[in-house]
Amino acid sequence: MKFNLSDFIEKNNGAIKDIIVTNEKIIFENNEFLYINKCKLLFNKVTDGCLVKIDMKYTLEIICDRCLKELNSSYSSTFYASIIFTNIINKSEISNIDGDLVLKTNSNEVDLNEIIRQHELSSRPMKYICSNDCKGLCNLCGVNLNINICKCQKNLL
Repeated sequence: MKFNLSDFIEKNNGAIKDIIVTNEKIIFENNEFLYINKCKLLFNKVTDGCLVKIDMKYTLEIICDRCLKELNSSYSSTFYASIIFTNIINKSEISNIDGDLVLKTNSNEVDLNEIIRQHELSSRPMKYICSNDCKGLCNLCGVNLNINICKCQKNLL
């Protein structure tokens, strides 16, 4: 999600800009997808940048860590980030200072995808499973034990 905030940085401190984004797709490095169903962005102008409140409802397309079944899970999240405007061109620098996400970027193109990605990664569970009783895959032949009965198990008994 890229925004041009060059007109916004000219405003006085305390100025507010409200943006609503719907039906946006973010692709992660491991080919997982985050579909933003609705995202409300509230930018608040401060000296040398702005604070942004991100309130979003999204669906995450992931894979079960036990059986490799594709899952679509819906979530909602509200978090804050700081944006510091610099004169750098075509480069963004993201850091995590005391738990706060900070983006240093040019005001002509503010890309919030990486901030959203980092927030989602830090708030996700260690493992995603399709259900608490997921049996996973057979260690020997790889069959999905939720769907089929494995012949390997009979041979081991």
